[in-house]
Amino acid sequence: MVAGMRIREALLFAVLIKVAHCGQSDSRAKQSEDISQFYSDSANIRTLNTTLDKSDCKVDVVRKRSSHDVAFNRQYTSRTHRSSVEVVGKFMNTRRSMGSASFDAMDVEKNGRYSSHERLLHVFDHGNCGIFYVTDNWGRRGNDYELRVKNGNNGRGNCYNQLKSDTKRAGVFSRLKAC
Repeated sequence: MVAGMRIREALLFAVLIKVAHCGQSDSRAKQSEDISQFYSDSANIRTLNTTLDKSDCKVDVVRKRSSHDVAFNRQYTSRTHRSSVEVVGKFMNTRRSMGSASFDAMDVEKNGRYSSHERLLHVFDHGNCGIFYVTDNWGRRGNDYELRVKNGNNGRGNCYNQLKSDTKRAGVFSRLKAC
């Protein structure tokens, strides 16, 4: 009798897990949040919205990408004196799941020194619009977000709606600015 109850509970648990997994599927789940693909060869990546200071609006121009890092020129577009700097992003996987082969984040270095941590949270529009978590704080703590686009994407629709949702949940929506 006890064995029968355990089998029934195990089957019920398996059914509940399957139902919960099915409820998670949406169009976004089919797209890979792989930052090494977003920062593809010769990509021009523009920040359209940020919770950082408006002077942090930027365009990243990819120079060279390998399987583990990317070299790019970061041009700050909202500063009175437009500045640019050559940086290197070192790809990493910060996901909790084991076995994930793609990279979701990178540590950005200027002149070989740590500058920021940038994690691709969501991608939309065939990988041309992304929501990034960005921090330069120790321990990768913070709650700043950016919407970045490439290939002429306008960042509207599901991509911008996800940015609004993420920033509201983090309590920083009021700091969201257009670049």
